[in-house]
Amino acid sequence: MKITRRQLRRIIREERSRLVEYSDYASYADISDSFDDIYMMLEDVLAKYVESGWLQSRDHAALVSDLEKLTVDTSDLMTVFNNLRTTEK
Repeated sequence: MKITRRQLRRIIREERSRLVEYSDYASYADISDSFDDIYMMLEDVLAKYVESGWLQSRDHAALVSDLEKLTVDTSDLMTVFNNLRTTEK
């Protein structure tokens, strides 16, 4: 039985999608979703920190700086994985 190149490509594409679907490894989409969740949690932490009044009552400049840097780094990673997610398909 002969198959055409187009049929072979379709079969490979279908099998690849099945492997990705049932794989134990996280896809870029999974990781991207996780970074979205992490970023939202960081925003919650920062909001609670500001609302707590600790910022006004004590000098926490280093902590604030670290939290802001962590938020920026998470946002950057989120962008990277969102870009990889679009190229993965």
